[in-house]
Amino acid sequence: MPDPLLGYTLAQNGISLASQASNALSSGAASSPGRKDFRYPLALMDDKTDYLKIKIFKYVLPKEGSFRVSARAPYLTAESYTDRLSKSQEKSIASIILPIPQNISDSTSVTWGEDTINPLEAFGLGVANQAQEQGFDVAQAAGDAILGQMKGIDLSTQNVIRNAISSRAVSALGGNVSVSGLISRATGQVLNSNLELLFQGVNLRSFPFVFDFVPRSGPEAREVKEIIRTLKKSMTPRSGSGKGTSTGTGSDLFISSPDTFKLSYMSGGRPHPFLNIFKPCALASMSVNYTASGTYATYSDGTPVHIQVTLEFKEINPVYREDYDSKDGKNGVGY
Repeated sequence: MPDPLLGYTLAQNGISLASQASNALSSGAASSPGRKDFRYPLALMDDKTDYLKIKIFKYVLPKEGSFRVSARAPYLTAESYTDRLSKSQEKSIASIILPIPQNISDSTSVTWGEDTINPLEAFGLGVANQAQEQGFDVAQAAGDAILGQMKGIDLSTQNVIRNAISSRAVSALGGNVSVSGLISRATGQVLNSNLELLFQGVNLRSFPFVFDFVPRSGPEAREVKEIIRTLKKSMTPRSGSGKGTSTGTGSDLFISSPDTFKLSYMSGGRPHPFLNIFKPCALASMSVNYTASGTYATYSDGTPVHIQVTLEFKEINPVYREDYDSKDGKNGVGY
């Protein structure tokens, strides 16, 4: 099947170059109206060429009833954007092929944070849970239970703990009194905090890319201009009164989500056998330097001779362990 973007034809005995497709690109097809597929450079690619493919989609809204809260497990049901996009039958708005940048990386992180619970809090929490189940005042029951278990503690320490529990009432009146402060003042000691690092949540990944464009012909210059314009347009939200809004309200009260992006490292016509894969992304920021060589210089048609575009994509959904066991996640290093 011929691929007009890559400019080659897949055959049983290997790859035969499609020179007609290449000539069409170099003869000015880059500026033909209605084109939605772009690439840089326009040089012919073969089955050994590695590149980054960017497909652009309209934001897919959740279907009615896809977000539910239930009294039975699972208590919260919400379809992720990754699932919504994969189930959507909409075709991509545009497709852009770019060379893989010189510096590519992926960074995965989760959030862990320090947390403490002292013996009084731990004991009081257990008693309070029991008291709450029986309908008693939680704070009073916890305090009484703690005081009732002080047989092995000397009298002065018991008085300090009683005062510490009573500090709750002082704090309610606006005083800045803490349990640890009272105990430290009276005994010169502090409660064992049982400091531990606890898992707190997942983080979304971001991917910065830097692309250098050095157009070598008129068609290539027009291609670069359309690539920059398409990226800028797709990352920009639609006003409520604009046509083609995802909400369809036609109201200036709202603005609609920008388009979303699906990125893929490719090798020829296949996914790259080693590099990471992506979940659907949003284009969070884009900057264009029209004087990337440090001086202002243009061709006769006004096209800068060296343009540098910096993009930062952010994944819309986090990556979970189960994703590595999916069909896509088993390719290369996974996500």
